[in-house]
Amino acid sequence: EVKSEMLAQSLRDEVKSEMLAQSLQAEVKSEMLALSLRDEVKSEMLAPSLQAEVKSEMLAQSLRDEVKSEMLALSLRDEVKSEMLAQSLRDEVKSEMLAQSLRDEVKSEMLAQSLQAEVKSEMLAQSL
Repeated sequence: EVKSEMLAQSLRDEVKSEMLAQSLQAEVKSEMLALSLRDEVKSEMLAPSLQAEVKSEMLAQSLRDEVKSEMLALSLRDEVKSEMLAQSLRDEVKSEMLAQSLRDEVKSEMLAQSLQAEVKSEMLAQSL
């Protein structure tokens, strides 16, 4: 009877131990699930923040592209102005060269007329 009682007590202790182990396993599973859910909630809460950061970065990139485009446009406008100025200067030089050529031609014509007058005068003087 003592052996039977000891065996029964041993079985009861083993059952209690098994129940305690199962209870601890359930508690560990519950805690792991809670941690997992907390991580998921944190991740879900972080998602809008990340989306906002991505949108902000995309906007910043768009603005950088727009600034580059505007700078390129300004550079091209400056280049066009410079080319127009250069063309204007070339035209002015051509005009000045043409004017000088005309002045030279007029001088030459006046010299020719002067020489003709001198020749006529010389011929008139010789005929007298």
